[in-house]
Amino acid sequence: MANISTVAILSSDHDVPVDLFTIELMNVLKKHGSTQKLNSDSVKKRLGEGAMDANNEYRLTTWLGQQEDVHTMTLYQCDTTLTNWTSRCLRQADCILIVAMGESKPKIGELEAQLENYAVRALKVLVLLHKETIETPMRTAQWLKLRGWLTNHFHVKIPALMITPKASRLKKGI
Repeated sequence: MANISTVAILSSDHDVPVDLFTIELMNVLKKHGSTQKLNSDSVKKRLGEGAMDANNEYRLTTWLGQQEDVHTMTLYQCDTTLTNWTSRCLRQADCILIVAMGESKPKIGELEAQLENYAVRALKVLVLLHKETIETPMRTAQWLKLRGWLTNHFHVKIPALMITPKASRLKKGI
């Protein structure tokens, strides 16, 4: 994992608190070096609404390269659909974290189905999020069986606050 400096974070489904997960991951990684989180909103805020447009490709690529040079780790948070930003995240990544709720029915998410088209060289890691009260994760084999292309998988307990409806509203700034 020492050669990983760019990580794309992809939600397997709409119920995954991917924004909160990414923030927590960034806070943990900051202990090991300069870490930043980029998402489509933060890039548009910095470079303008047209940042993802084809005519701004050089500007975006140059700026992202500069960010990667300055920071030890760059977390690219994908959108929930296959947007230009999501495609960019998958192409930039050394590693892709596919984040899913462990208690959900094991399935391949819409974005996951596109992975092989965009991220041939990246490591692909499944992160199953679980309520903090769970003792032993269940159905891991079912999750893995659907994804023979995974490099690794992890189980992560998250506080209930991250998966409540209130957390969703906080994430959206409501």
